[in-house]
Amino acid sequence: MTTRPSTRIAVAITAGILFVLGLAYWWQGNLFHEVVGTLFLVLLIVHNVTVLRWYAALGKGKGKWTVRRTYSTVVNAFILLLMVSLVVTSILVSQSLFAALPINIGYAAREAHVIVAYWALVAMGLHLGLHWSRVMAVVQKTVPVLLTAAGTMIARVLALVIAVYGVQSSLVMLLPEKLLAIPALEMWDFTIDAGGFFIRYAAIVGLFVVIGHYLAAGLQAFRGAPART
Repeated sequence: MTTRPSTRIAVAITAGILFVLGLAYWWQGNLFHEVVGTLFLVLLIVHNVTVLRWYAALGKGKGKWTVRRTYSTVVNAFILLLMVSLVVTSILVSQSLFAALPINIGYAAREAHVIVAYWALVAMGLHLGLHWSRVMAVVQKTVPVLLTAAGTMIARVLALVIAVYGVQSSLVMLLPEKLLAIPALEMWDFTIDAGGFFIRYAAIVGLFVVIGHYLAAGLQAFRGAPART
């Protein structure tokens, strides 16, 4: 299936927005959470359908296995595993859309669902970072000023600001504890600052996009090819 790069990017970004919305479980309640999660799943399927050629090339062993390609494959395999786990645990813990299924669940399934979700957040940022040069190529066609030296500098400064704020947000939102399944009490008051919740998690995704992008660029340069930053 062939789709325009802008379409694939729009699908990926929309899926990312839905994912972050899904993290706000206590904002609108369980039904909203499950509806958003289901929409995310639909876009995830669409996204995978649009990259079937990548799967086909991987299965046939086409192309040279560079360090950059190996890293990309590991990240993609990691996020695919997490997404499958997220879907399975979502069905297991469902209280609304799939509640009629005769499934007995326990506390462990809920814990696994939460932990997988936060690791998926990290992996999603790294995955998007792998393809950030393509995202910027599409953006630059719309905003040509970004192609100038000044535009490039502004974009890099903005990336640095997002990364720094992402680090600070990771600590505020107790991301390390959540990734390591360390018990932590975090109750965000959505009545006071609902927007702040989403901005901070968006910054966290942005942090890992920056990390993923520059790590991929460094690995690309490692093999002697020019790296796009």
